Amino acid sequence: MSEIVKNNSPDPRQRVWEQGWENHNRLQLERLARLPLSEKLAWLEEAQRLVRHMQSQQIGSRRRD
Repeated sequence: MSEIVKNNSPDPRQRVWEQGWENHNRLQLERLARLPLSEKLAWLEEAQRLVRHMQSQQIGSRRRD
């Protein structure tokens, strides 16, 4: 069961979060859909940096084997 928990943070994005995994996927997609385009692009750019870093670590570990 998913439960909503309220937080008194001044940042509206941090005031409410759900506990548990029920409906998490749908709620996360809804949150991401509300992001402005500039924030979506920033998120994608950061995800790409993370992927490149992980790939470089994987390649480096293969060379040591």
